[in-house]
Amino acid sequence: MRMHLWGAILVLAIISNAMILPLAPYLGKDANTTISNTSVVERAVPPTLFYSNWRLQCPGTQGILRMNPDPDAYITINGNKRPRIDMHPQDQAAVRRRKGRIRSFLDRCNLCKCDQIDGTLIMDPTTRAFRDKRPNYHTEYTVMQCRFWWNCHCVFQMKSPDRDDGIPVEEYQDALDNVPFAVKQQNPAWRWNPASHPGFSMSWQGLAPRQHGQADKEMVPGMDEPYYLEGPDYGWREKDSLSGLREMFGPGPGIFGSKVSKRDTSDIDDTTEASGSAIRVGT
Repeated sequence: MRMHLWGAILVLAIISNAMILPLAPYLGKDANTTISNTSVVERAVPPTLFYSNWRLQCPGTQGILRMNPDPDAYITINGNKRPRIDMHPQDQAAVRRRKGRIRSFLDRCNLCKCDQIDGTLIMDPTTRAFRDKRPNYHTEYTVMQCRFWWNCHCVFQMKSPDRDDGIPVEEYQDALDNVPFAVKQQNPAWRWNPASHPGFSMSWQGLAPRQHGQADKEMVPGMDEPYYLEGPDYGWREKDSLSGLREMFGPGPGIFGSKVSKRDTSDIDDTTEASGSAIRVGT
């Protein structure tokens, strides 16, 4: 009898607790749904909405052949000059050898990738190590070759997406302000003009992202806007040649930054002149 009494008391206690505890809210199918006092779900606009991923671009065989074949026209890297390419093969066998040699150079460059923050050409850590055991053929050396000898670089495209009226303008402005410096630097006059809203136009406020970027850059004294001493990429003055760089910095290959997006590298200027400089990378 006593055990039955205690059992009844336990059942009553369980029922009482179940009535007091609130039911858990139904969250629905959306895994990102948040429960709060205001039931507001924040919407963020990523800076990448306005530009594409950086991607590697190298000239093809014909693009290489349009370049100046003189090794002295290019910088020396680790004491080595750019390999000489036979521009006037005498027979079909020589033509095949030339194509194979160029292909081997570009195959090495295809192991590179683009840093998605600043568009720097770097090695892809996920690829296999080079089978070539010569001391100079390590990763840094290959990156330098691809940049300065074979005109490989990172490119991107600006995008102009439609505007969502449900997203506050302030969120779009925040996303624009946080576009990486390298993208802004190459597109200083770009504006977002969504086709869905004729007459609406926005751009970033200043060159430096507000969250990540340019704390280590020295500002030019006496200037209101954040213009940095490293300056803009003058390679964008002429989108299809290297002459803009030569005018600003003297003769030499394009050392001071990536070239413009959408550029057809098969049409590059093949009159690169000797720079008389050398670059040394770690061994």
